[in-house]
Amino acid sequence: MPRFLLLFLLLPVLLIGQKHDHVWLFGYDFFDNPQDSLYGTSIIDFGKNPIKVFYDGNKRMDFLKFNLSFSDENGNFLFSGEGHWLENFENESIDGDDFNTASRDLFLPNTCLVVPLEEDNQFGYFHSNWGWNGGVCGKEWWYSKIDMNENNGLGKVVSKERILRDDLETSKVMGVKHANGKDWWFLTKKFSSNNFYKIFFDGNSFEITNQIVGSPVIDGLGQACFSPDGTQYVTVSSMGSNLGRYFDLYDFDRCTGELSNHVQVHKQRDEFSGGIAFSPNSRFLYISDNDRVLQYDTWEQNISESEVVVAESDGFKDTVGSSIIIPSFYLMQLAPNDKIYINSIAGTHYLHTIESPNEKGLACNLKQHSLRLPTPNFTIPTFPNYRLGALVGSPCDTINLSSNSEIKEKHKIKISPNPANHQLHIEIADNFSKSMVFHLFDINGIKVKSVELTSSFQRVNLDGLAAGLFFYQILENGRLLKADKVVIMR
Repeated sequence: MPRFLLLFLLLPVLLIGQKHDHVWLFGYDFFDNPQDSLYGTSIIDFGKNPIKVFYDGNKRMDFLKFNLSFSDENGNFLFSGEGHWLENFENESIDGDDFNTASRDLFLPNTCLVVPLEEDNQFGYFHSNWGWNGGVCGKEWWYSKIDMNENNGLGKVVSKERILRDDLETSKVMGVKHANGKDWWFLTKKFSSNNFYKIFFDGNSFEITNQIVGSPVIDGLGQACFSPDGTQYVTVSSMGSNLGRYFDLYDFDRCTGELSNHVQVHKQRDEFSGGIAFSPNSRFLYISDNDRVLQYDTWEQNISESEVVVAESDGFKDTVGSSIIIPSFYLMQLAPNDKIYINSIAGTHYLHTIESPNEKGLACNLKQHSLRLPTPNFTIPTFPNYRLGALVGSPCDTINLSSNSEIKEKHKIKISPNPANHQLHIEIADNFSKSMVFHLFDINGIKVKSVELTSSFQRVNLDGLAAGLFFYQILENGRLLKADKVVIMR
């Protein structure tokens, strides 16, 4: 399944701020075991450079089965959760947080997710609980509104409602920004089927529709995530020795919520694992297989054949109390520093890191047991891409940053000729900087040329490119300055 960009300016914009994923919490309740140094909370703060890793012995949250960590838009920690209750930044329970998300006896990642609302300091909390259908399955999706203005800034759950009840896939609660840059899509599906529920959320109300797409998907332990640009959705399910491990990949339309181009890849593996993450550029997909990590190239026509083993366990041993444990590869999360972090299902002090996930094959540089936490952990927080903005130029782009007159006036960028033949001329009349870059994409959304701009007038060589319709964007430090189409004639 090649990576497709929507045509004519359908280019995602990243938003500044939105640092809700900048503080990650791990560990166990310290107060139950004050004499045991294994307990307490480990914290990673990605707002520091370099990142800050430290211990906090005052928090009461047990991140044993699943993990919710959430910060405000400036990266200041607000609250955490493990499915049953929420703890605020003062280490106190948030009023009204009596949730029944899942049993403490079940290890269910991706069970909760928080998104910001338009009202200042208010947030939407999505959480699922479980039932039984010949095996553990999801049963209900709930939505709660959290107002952190209440109780003198310590927060309160001000409303709760059940939005979905059925035999559903196990956990895998994940969302993505709508193409208008402010609303949200959430996906789940009926248990072990290909019948999806598409939940549209505008911050106040829900619209739920169904779509049957592809072949049935077998459910098991694992994660779900969207690509950072929002154009792909993937789930991974691990069933152990009987059924092995599946991942299911789809193209996703942020305007309509439609899924398409289902690709399913199966591996017969004995171990339970089920971690998954995309590279920051949305090209490479990483899958954990307990004792190894695989990379797949979603730009290749045959994704299964693009598989590369980028790491196999080196047998390193961690001492946890009286136990000796080899850190496995389990849950994954793309971090704000564009690295992918991987925890272990065995409960060790260590996280693995993929240092350069945009690079193909071994060049992605997976470092095993590269980050030691003060306490052991079983989970890792999961987040959507809070910084994904509007899909510029799409029919549902109500923000339409492509018409930002302030940006146009500041830079006065001209691209000529159009149609072009052998060269394209880029002229930047005002405020040129060497942080600018030009990208050219073909009609399938594949990047065919990238040029760092070194002067306010620059020629781009088009030799070697076939005639046809192309799309370009000019960015400065990741911020979109101009995007349009260009025709190459021969």
